[in-house]
Amino acid sequence: MKYRLIFLLSLSLLSNTVYSQHIPQKVEKIKQEFEDQNIIEAMKICEDVFHICKFNPVSECYYSNLMKDVHYYYGLSHYELYKLSLETYHLDSAISYLEKSYDLFRKSDILFKIGYLKAIKSIVSFERQDLKGLVIAWQGILEIYSANEFKLDKDLIENVCDYIKVTDKFTRPRARVRYSGEFAWYMIHMACTFIENGDLNSVDRAFINSYKEKYSKR
Repeated sequence: MKYRLIFLLSLSLLSNTVYSQHIPQKVEKIKQEFEDQNIIEAMKICEDVFHICKFNPVSECYYSNLMKDVHYYYGLSHYELYKLSLETYHLDSAISYLEKSYDLFRKSDILFKIGYLKAIKSIVSFERQDLKGLVIAWQGILEIYSANEFKLDKDLIENVCDYIKVTDKFTRPRARVRYSGEFAWYMIHMACTFIENGDLNSVDRAFINSYKEKYSKR
């Protein structure tokens, strides 16, 4: 009985060691699969990590720097599936897992994505009076700007352009979104002013000028 107990304990420790070694490798594999657009495969590996951490938790399951990436890419993968299927389940899941990632490691770009997806959820749910997503996304933009030492890099300009596109949808139809529409108009005007002096390429410059002209007439 004594030797059997020792054997089982040794087996458990060996199993935990194997899982511990696998998780960092799995996280790198998740990133690679996602970047290669192998979304389903990336999700399967994420689910494998979740399974390990639920039924055979090892120390790596409590490393926020590792697990934030697992939740992050699982959330982004759900968003990719949402864009293909337009099923709100995937949109809700994307928001939920990005929030879990942000809770583990408060990165500003994750905060922007959470707000951006919440804004999309308000639109597809016909709840344009819900402005929390726009507010959260703008907070993310300002935090990224601060972290960049108040410089507008390519990624931040892309985020602001995406923000303007989604915010524009909150201005329609006017009759039913009077308050939110006015807020959206103000945010678009502010976003255009925010990046108009940045190092924009010709496409982004034309985009910003078109929106600035459109909303200066109101």
